[in-house]
Amino acid sequence: MAASPPSTAAQGATTLALSLLALVIWSIASLDTSHVGGSNDDHIYDQNYQQSDGKATSDDAVQISWTLKNHNGSITVPAFFPSLVHLDLIRAGIIQQPSVGLNEGIYRWIIDEPAWTYTADLSSLVARHAHHYDHFHLYFQGLDTVADVYLGDQHVGSTHNQHRSHVFDVTECVHALSDHITSPHRNLTIRFSNPNAYAAGKARAGRHYSDQREAPTTSRSSRYQYPNRMFIRKQQSDFGWDWGPALVPCGPHQPAYLIGLGRRAEVHGAQPAALPVAKRHASDDFFVQRHSFDIYRKGQRNNLAPDQDANWIVNVTLSILSSWHADVPKIRLAIPELDLYTFDVLLSSPVRPGLNEGLHATFELPSSGHYAPALWWPVGHGEAKLYDALIRSDELGIELSTRVGFRTAVLSQAAVTAQEVRDGAQPGSRFQVEINGVAIYVQGTNVVPFDTLGPRTSPRYVRWLLESVLAAHQNLIRIWGGGSYSSAELLSLCDELGLLVWTDAMFAASLYPADATFLADVEAEVAEAVPLLSSHPCVVALVGNNEGELYFLGGYGHRDDDAALQVEYDRLFNVVVRDAVLSRSRSLSYIPCSTTTGYLALYPDYVPRYTRGVGGELYGTGENYNYDMRQSFNVSTYPRSRFVVEFGMMSMPSIYTWDRVLVDLHEGDGDGRGDRGERYEFNGTQVQNHNKHMPAGSLEYPWNATEGQGEMTWGVQTNFPVPLPRRRRRRNGAEMDAHEDEVGAKRELLAQWSYTTQCFQALYVGAQILYYRLGATRAERNRGLVVWQLNDVWEGSSWSSIEYGGRWKVSPARPGPAQPASCPCSKNMVD
Repeated sequence: MAASPPSTAAQGATTLALSLLALVIWSIASLDTSHVGGSNDDHIYDQNYQQSDGKATSDDAVQISWTLKNHNGSITVPAFFPSLVHLDLIRAGIIQQPSVGLNEGIYRWIIDEPAWTYTADLSSLVARHAHHYDHFHLYFQGLDTVADVYLGDQHVGSTHNQHRSHVFDVTECVHALSDHITSPHRNLTIRFSNPNAYAAGKARAGRHYSDQREAPTTSRSSRYQYPNRMFIRKQQSDFGWDWGPALVPCGPHQPAYLIGLGRRAEVHGAQPAALPVAKRHASDDFFVQRHSFDIYRKGQRNNLAPDQDANWIVNVTLSILSSWHADVPKIRLAIPELDLYTFDVLLSSPVRPGLNEGLHATFELPSSGHYAPALWWPVGHGEAKLYDALIRSDELGIELSTRVGFRTAVLSQAAVTAQEVRDGAQPGSRFQVEINGVAIYVQGTNVVPFDTLGPRTSPRYVRWLLESVLAAHQNLIRIWGGGSYSSAELLSLCDELGLLVWTDAMFAASLYPADATFLADVEAEVAEAVPLLSSHPCVVALVGNNEGELYFLGGYGHRDDDAALQVEYDRLFNVVVRDAVLSRSRSLSYIPCSTTTGYLALYPDYVPRYTRGVGGELYGTGENYNYDMRQSFNVSTYPRSRFVVEFGMMSMPSIYTWDRVLVDLHEGDGDGRGDRGERYEFNGTQVQNHNKHMPAGSLEYPWNATEGQGEMTWGVQTNFPVPLPRRRRRRNGAEMDAHEDEVGAKRELLAQWSYTTQCFQALYVGAQILYYRLGATRAERNRGLVVWQLNDVWEGSSWSSIEYGGRWKVSPARPGPAQPASCPCSKNMVD
């Protein structure tokens, strides 16, 4: 039977895959605090990640220990895998949490290191198993980002894309290692080079994209702290954003596996139970690296409404590592709950030694009658019905199991009909989500990365966030394009919960290169992402990028080279990314940009509308950010849009979250009085440096975010009584110690400011929610709103509804019983 990674279910198989690098996720200590939204920090952090000692913790006899060292070897510490450099340094006690105090700037030396190196001694494993198999491959599910991999003294591969997996044939290296007895000849070494240096090198050879400091009115990229982020395929918010820090982490952030194929005859009787293995569908010769299901109606085309009575098509795609030939490989499909079992179907190509990508076979299932599946529906519209689907192959020994749902999902931009215009709709094109032919009104929220240091995120925390979305009566999350592609685990949760997902490809707030090398890397990246996304009924669309159209359509002024920039943009998003989606899925809708005016033609080539609209017609999506607090409740300033993909207002986190990160920077000074509460000052250095709006646009640090602080102040002053310091307190009839009272008074005042900024945020966002919802009956026929933003990546001021750690703000989307639409205050300066 064929081996497969741990994310794939198995049915009674023997394994030959040596899962030696990431059988478990290793430990990191949690923060020592009690103020995390009514829970302990294990709500945030993965407990498996916290409790291991850095070695494989299964019952196997082979244990892999990792070390991390910096460029000159002055730092050497035990390491985890998966992990990031920052996490290993925290566990070793070399640094504290980067979010505390001014640590973000203090720890820039980590980012500036030329290289960080992870090393593991494979002596024990090689000695026991190198002669048992003919072929070996290293399979990395993700390396962040610029890495060189060595086995012994042999270079086996390089990476420069965080969003891709990597497979390296290491057969010769492993067999050569067996001839060496001691380290370092049997070391596995991963050297992570400085990502900023890599991006700078690419930038010197490419087009220059001016930022807001260079060209305040005509920028073609938004810089937050570190420059050149558009030249490297790495999570873009790692370089800073207007709601999070710039840590630029690196390291082996995803699991990895050493795979042995082609067991030699003399050891066939050996039992692999002692190996550190992922016990999946094992085979002597085949390993299923990835598998996916694309389910759609017969005759369906992307973005267009299908025939809802047509039969179902199930397209199964496999990526297989092989050590042998299979000239006529066949697979069959079974859905036991439906008593449905198909005949064998030929795969699209023979299987050859090495990595075989994109092998597929298609099955047709009935849409009615005894064997017809029930439909999957989003929350509020029916049951999110899922089935266990099994794939088997006698020739390959494959037995795969996954959960699937049957539904059609279309992001429709069909023309508004003449009848709809007669009924009062504004002419133009629609923008609406249709599930199984039914238009769904979207009330959603934008999701940013869950943590600046992703590997420590707890699955329980992710589930809690998603369940909170449902409790707040929302039905869609948008995975924003400046982060990373969703994990299979997150998408499976959304399938289960009936929560719709809109996901961007990972491009945000910038124009991007369009040279051949960059385009080829992006094509491979999207080709890997699409099968995962299309396998989940919750996913309704893949969107090429976040806000890119604004950079050459006048959103940031006009430049002489805009026409050339548009050509490059079209090549990347209207051709390369679009073709990568359409050639691998029929079930996904694709649009090039989140904020868009839509298209003039969809097939055979995509022809964007851009500025070629007809007067009086309405198209595409809109967003709204207005920091003129005099206009906050003037509804004439709100966009009249078919679909509002972003809108929001920033606020401070609660005082309990501030307590976690604001520290006495003068503790231990001569007078013993510390900072006298300066850390709690509204415009103090620490508070301001936990507000990234507006961003520095440079490496200046500390950066006083006077604009963001001023906007929150203005919002409070315009709409609420201004928080005032209290009088000096007494305890048991006596005055409190002056220092104690001063610190307490400043903390209490900041608590009042934090709460009041949240109240303003709630009122302003709530007023917009009502306005857009009522737009469903106005001429614009609004069909969706997506609040910016659900969550935080750290403890700081932002647009979030939920603070880092899980505490809800005073949000109009706060969980509670459904209420009729109501608006606290609004005015229309025109009507």
